Amino acid sequence: MNTTLGQIAALRAGYPFRSSIQHDPDGTVALIQGRDVDADRLRIAPAQDGLAQISSSGIRNLADHLLQPGDVILMARGPRNYAVPIGETGGQAIVPGSFHVLRPDAQLVFPPFLAWWLNQDASQQFMRANNSGTTIPMISLDVLRALPVQLPPLDVQRRVAELNSLIEQEHNLMNQLSIARRDLLRGWANQTR
Repeated sequence: MNTTLGQIAALRAGYPFRSSIQHDPDGTVALIQGRDVDADRLRIAPAQDGLAQISSSGIRNLADHLLQPGDVILMARGPRNYAVPIGETGGQAIVPGSFHVLRPDAQLVFPPFLAWWLNQDASQQFMRANNSGTTIPMISLDVLRALPVQLPPLDVQRRVAELNSLIEQEHNLMNQLSIARRDLLRGWANQTR
């Protein structure tokens, strides 16, 4: 089925912080920022110290901005508009205005498939061609709603997402193997001295 993103998902902007974000060790809301997303592996990968925690007291209409499992976040600013599906967040979490939040209709689209589709060349080219701004490109919600999506049946979407996950796992294992081989060779070289 050929459709548009706006017909299969609700879209909204991330939370518009009016001032700099202040980490609060006693905060109850996790903030997923650009630095917390592994853009190569397209997954949430917080720094060693974890996600920044912020106080919920300064966030207007907090419930409207909380992420839910099944949401997809999309980097709205910059040269690459990568998408990442949200799994369990382990508590309350939000994203800043540098992201858009997509809430797919579960009857129509499998969230990991949607994230995969948005990261494909055709979707990325559509976003690049329709970005606004010269210094820091940005994709607007209106343009994003018009993004074409080819939607196979849900069982096919799940299989595509599972295959993509297996390919990512294979890639990660191959990287680990390469590092282990390099370390083994270095160890051998150090023993021969």
